Amino acid sequence: MLGRLWRGVRVVEGAGLENQYGLTPFVGSNPTPSATTHNFRSGNYVTKIVMLTKILKGIRKIIQGFITGGADLGNEDSVRRVTAVNVTGVLIVLAALLWGLADWYFLAKRVQPIIEFAAAGVGVVFLCWQRRSKNLKFKTILFVLIVNTFLLIINFFSIERGGVINTNSPWLFLSPLVSYFIAGETVGLISTVAVFVWLLIFTVLGYLGLFSSVDPEMVSDFLSVFIVLSILSYLYETARRNTQMNLRQAIDFREDIIKHASLGIYTVNSKGIIESVNPAMNKIAGGDKAPEREGANVFKLEFFRQPGLADAFQSCLSTGRAFELEDVDCKSQALGKRSLRHYRGVPIKREDGKVMRLLLLVEDVTELRDIEEGREILIQQLSGKNEELERFVYVISHDLRSPLTSLRGYLDEVQSEIAEGNKQMVQKDLDNIEKLSINMGQMIDDLLALSRAGKEEFKKQRVDFNQLVQKILANFDIQIKDKGFTVEVMYGLPKLLVSRGAIGEVFSNLISNALKFAEDKPEPKIEIGFKDREDECHIFVRDNGVGILPEDKRKLFDLFFRHGKKAGTGVGLSIVKEYVQMHGGRVWVESVEGKGSTFWFSIPK
Repeated sequence: MLGRLWRGVRVVEGAGLENQYGLTPFVGSNPTPSATTHNFRSGNYVTKIVMLTKILKGIRKIIQGFITGGADLGNEDSVRRVTAVNVTGVLIVLAALLWGLADWYFLAKRVQPIIEFAAAGVGVVFLCWQRRSKNLKFKTILFVLIVNTFLLIINFFSIERGGVINTNSPWLFLSPLVSYFIAGETVGLISTVAVFVWLLIFTVLGYLGLFSSVDPEMVSDFLSVFIVLSILSYLYETARRNTQMNLRQAIDFREDIIKHASLGIYTVNSKGIIESVNPAMNKIAGGDKAPEREGANVFKLEFFRQPGLADAFQSCLSTGRAFELEDVDCKSQALGKRSLRHYRGVPIKREDGKVMRLLLLVEDVTELRDIEEGREILIQQLSGKNEELERFVYVISHDLRSPLTSLRGYLDEVQSEIAEGNKQMVQKDLDNIEKLSINMGQMIDDLLALSRAGKEEFKKQRVDFNQLVQKILANFDIQIKDKGFTVEVMYGLPKLLVSRGAIGEVFSNLISNALKFAEDKPEPKIEIGFKDREDECHIFVRDNGVGILPEDKRKLFDLFFRHGKKAGTGVGLSIVKEYVQMHGGRVWVESVEGKGSTFWFSIPK
């Protein structure tokens, strides 16, 4: 049969080798020896080995399926007990058949072969039935009951011929072994006590002369061995059960720790297949749609292919050295965003030192890195604020001291002029004093407004900029008409989420500056419009006034910087900058000296 199989392999595989090796297959008569024939035969032998390997794997799979048939593969205890039932059952069936044939054919017995053939038949029926039954406890107890029943029946029919202890009695030693190992501690204890009582009863009956004679020494030795074997079986089963319970508790404890750990934890076998994933890792990876899930191959995941991560995995599997990688940039398709992770890999080895799997500890540090970046930004902002405060103190001391010095000078002049009786000059100096006091008051008011802009907590709402601009222009209606300004507002200004009061103050300052610096033009003009961008809107206020010198542009929004003769307190544009930045935007200016200026500010959508 093997010869036909091998010849069939040659015929079938030969056709396939034609393309693989560039050869023409042959069947039948021996070919002329050549290099081609040698190559063909070498390839054919390789094919046979591959086929034989597949056949052996198939046989092994069938055997494994048979011995675990009827077991709950997810329950270790079920697999152990059912495997023991199947293996023991098959061995007992074969032994019963062989002894039945021997007793019937060679020893010419009549009753025992019938019992042994019946035992083999019952065993076959039981093995077929138990594969369908899901009740582990019932079928293991039934198996022990069947085995013990046939052992006692065989022993009973051997008593009259060979005494209480006879050639079939050693089979009773199977009782404690089978009972304890397969059915557990309670059933094992009951069955061994039952067998012991059985032997004890027939021993007593033997002494009373109801059965054949009893050899006291043989009986005592047999019962002693049976008791010792029963005690050892009991101790073994008790120790095994306690060990299994402790192991189960340890596993449950470990699984509880892993389940409730805040770190992402998962295991990867030597082939890169993910074996287990804890809830924290599942959340980090993206939930139900996470690419890092049980059964997935990590080496086929897109972000694992980046330099460093895959190399660390491969190195850990091959060398058994742990690794640690910080700030690994991973993109989760499930979350639709990138995340920064900290990976720690710990190899789990066998006794021979070979790596079986990797234990991966994963921490999502995206939020932590964002906090650190935010902290750096805050530090930079604080540094800028400190510099601004120093500049503010310096400017305040200078700009407030100057008008105070002027006031003191005018007061000295007024005293002198009063003494001289020069009323005309007194009135002129008093007018100058009033102007200085008004300017100082305006400067103080602007400073208060600036301080409120930096501290104010405002509520954002959807604001129609067309309506807001029209309302602000209404406040300047008299100046616009008196100076002959033309005001153009672009149609369709956006509706943005802003603070109405803060953005209103921005428009007020920019329109006020435009009116101030363009009023001397023959045809003064103000334009208000916007440009739409992808993530923000750019709004502008344009005038055709005197313009700004190039060297003044970068200092224009600094506190107390004054440009031109008509400059005010130097605070208005600082307020504009502060309010726009509070909205997450920025301000800038475009200007050509003598042709006007365009002030821009951006507002995120």
